[in-house]
Amino acid sequence: MIREEVNVLVVDDVATIRAQVKEFLKNAGFRRIFLAKSVEEAKTALHEQIFNLVICDWHMTPANGLELLKHVRSEALLKDIPFVMLTADSTKEHVMEAIRNGVDGYMIKPVNMAQIQTKIFGLLLDKKVLG
Repeated sequence: MIREEVNVLVVDDVATIRAQVKEFLKNAGFRRIFLAKSVEEAKTALHEQIFNLVICDWHMTPANGLELLKHVRSEALLKDIPFVMLTADSTKEHVMEAIRNGVDGYMIKPVNMAQIQTKIFGLLLDKKVLG
């Protein structure tokens, strides 16, 4: 698959973060970028179409990014989707909890274009999404 064909779901309750991540992804060559402002909106999207990558904030209400990660990993049709947590929370406990629940990558806000490209391309190549 080429990057223009990769469906990316960006989940964050802050509109400016969603827009920034979308812009970084567009500049990296991704064209199919979908935005969700809540875990519930993300769950709906995940069950309506196929995604090749989820980039999700941790701290959202009422449900948080860890809950979405657990949901994705518990669903047979979703469990193999690469999942990156993008959050301002760098506590060791949260990083370890995300790893225990199957996160594929963990990025600390604020991020820049180079960090997004390095993490996302590396992950998608490792997971054989990009060929």
